[in-house]
Amino acid sequence: MSEHPVDLSHLPRGQQGWSELISSVGSLDDRAERYFLELKSDADLSLKEHQAKVAKFILGSYNRDPGQARRRFDGHAVMILGVGNGGVVGIPPFEAKDLAGAIRKYVGVDGPGWDYERIPGEGRDDVICIIVNPPTASDVFTCLRDGPAGLRDGAIYVRADGETREAKGDEVRLLVQRVGRRLPELDLSVDIVGAVVSSSCSDRPFIDYGNRHASSLRQVLSTARDRDFRRRSGSQSWATQFQDASLVSYPNFFRREETRTPEQYEHEVAKWVEAVINSRRAVVDGLLGQQAPRNAIRVSNRSKRYLEDVEVNIHLDGEVRGVEVLSKYDDPFRPVPQRPREWGPWQEDPNSYLHRVLPTPQSGTQYSIQPSMRSVTYRNGGSVDLTMNLAALRPEETIIGDDDDFLLVVEACDVSTVSGTWRVTAKGVHEVFEGQIEVPVVVPRPGIEKFIDKRLNPSEAEGD
Repeated sequence: MSEHPVDLSHLPRGQQGWSELISSVGSLDDRAERYFLELKSDADLSLKEHQAKVAKFILGSYNRDPGQARRRFDGHAVMILGVGNGGVVGIPPFEAKDLAGAIRKYVGVDGPGWDYERIPGEGRDDVICIIVNPPTASDVFTCLRDGPAGLRDGAIYVRADGETREAKGDEVRLLVQRVGRRLPELDLSVDIVGAVVSSSCSDRPFIDYGNRHASSLRQVLSTARDRDFRRRSGSQSWATQFQDASLVSYPNFFRREETRTPEQYEHEVAKWVEAVINSRRAVVDGLLGQQAPRNAIRVSNRSKRYLEDVEVNIHLDGEVRGVEVLSKYDDPFRPVPQRPREWGPWQEDPNSYLHRVLPTPQSGTQYSIQPSMRSVTYRNGGSVDLTMNLAALRPEETIIGDDDDFLLVVEACDVSTVSGTWRVTAKGVHEVFEGQIEVPVVVPRPGIEKFIDKRLNPSEAEGD
């Protein structure tokens, strides 16, 4: 086995992927053969006996249980010819049309789907990988004529670990039941209603806001230091001395003295400015979540199958994220942190004092709101993953999730679409339905940065 084994859960892609698989299994013997993999070192596809062995493998692989088959090679089965006994030897050249014609005699024109990959080997001999399509729950194929390799007309073959053989009595019974439970084919589609909104706003309004208030906060400390210096030097005015004396003579129960050092105060102001700048994304998301059109997931069942307990998963690539939808009563500027308390003595709010010293009353009955079965949850992390659960999806029905669940936003301004994949599973259906998805990107109406600047820096914005 190679130092870095290949991923057997997915079918290899391209010459490099197949070469890595061949290199990985090339040093193994027949013990590596499983229900999804067979190795042949001495095959010659110009011989009828070896052509019959390939046909037998195709029939047996397609009659596997679909649920078990999905665990490896995305449901496919692979026969590698020219590999085994501890090495990669390749097989002699052959005519593709002759192989296809020979196999068709045993599996039929409408038989299992299959293909092959030719991987160049040393000299003129190549390694051939026969690829059998994933089985379906509604089809079972029999052999259509007698032939070499023990092939019998009418026989049902199955692929097991290390061998392809005739099905036994209980296996035949299960295959017959599988055909008897034949259900209409599923035809599902998933898309996202609406568009992804391009988020664009610079840090400038937040930098201006933070620096302006930081200057004011530092000025308070500077003024207090000057006053303290004058007090110690005896140069304090009579009015100021009288004011300070009155504060000492008539203490206030809610008056609190400053406990921070000047260094701690300066650090608090600097951290606050940093937090203000970092709140930009949350503020922009809040404004878009309050004003931009919502998104929703739309699922269509175009078949005549009834599905229950359906889960829809969507993964979108790129710098896209889900944003919480706000009502018109929410304040999108709430993420901007409150400025630190100014330097010096301060008055504690009586209500805050009572809340701090009195026990918190216990609430009565607790109520929980159960989410709608059509609600969408999302998880951000460099890209976004969306999930929607449906109690049922009836035949020929289209369902759209709640339209106030989420909004999709992308940071990049130079993209026109966001791409991804969707995946649907349902209770009692032993198949996974997948597809591609694309969502257009739109740019919101201009002026969002000017609006933020006017809200954070009203005097400066009006002066412009």
